[in-house]
Amino acid sequence: MTLFRNVKSLTRNPAMLSLYAEWAASKLLYGRPPLRTLPGGARIGDWLSFSEYWTFRDLAPGRHVHSFEPIPETFCRLKRNVMLNDLLGGVRLNCLAVGKGHGLATFHVNEADAATNQLANPDQCSQSNLVATQLVATIGLDDYCGLQKIDRINLVKVDVEGMEPYVLQGARNLLLQRRVNALLIEICPVNLRAVGLSPSELYREFQAVGYSPYPLGSDGSPGAKMSLVDIAATSLANVALLPDD
Repeated sequence: MTLFRNVKSLTRNPAMLSLYAEWAASKLLYGRPPLRTLPGGARIGDWLSFSEYWTFRDLAPGRHVHSFEPIPETFCRLKRNVMLNDLLGGVRLNCLAVGKGHGLATFHVNEADAATNQLANPDQCSQSNLVATQLVATIGLDDYCGLQKIDRINLVKVDVEGMEPYVLQGARNLLLQRRVNALLIEICPVNLRAVGLSPSELYREFQAVGYSPYPLGSDGSPGAKMSLVDIAATSLANVALLPDD
């Protein structure tokens, strides 16, 4: 059934079919996934699966980036892609998880889909021995910026599979002092609940620091301010988090 659904998806989506042809040809001819060249000339490779290759098809390159990836295997892939583009001098790579502060956290690790690695719920850990886990170091953005002597951040991209409230707690001083111009944050109630949190807890963190969520239009401009009801009704979306004053 899975194979049938995959073939059906490909035949109904010409863009996906074209990318899959690139994927299959590269695997056949070179024995590896294809490289992707993004606007600006950045190249990305070392994909785990076609699903990942398709999901990140519209990535754009960044500048003056401090990047965080706690899982060692995924961190190595990140480093290889940064090296591939000769960006080691402009990108600070950190094999750390961003959270409330210094500490250790246990992550569920999905080796087939690294984008879904997430904080492990203690109850889930005790109920199953089938899920791989990894103990990782954590740091808060307040502490990190203090150590790195970073005074201001233009944009924080937060995609942490449900741990968004912890990231905001660890950046509370930066946010209250309006030293972060904007955040792009993923909202997914299912992910929040999977790590023992909720949309209301996330919304309270927005209110505590005086930033509000806004949906993004197709041109990237913010729409109407979102309420808690809007947040709870969202299935999966990246929204802008902007200061109230």
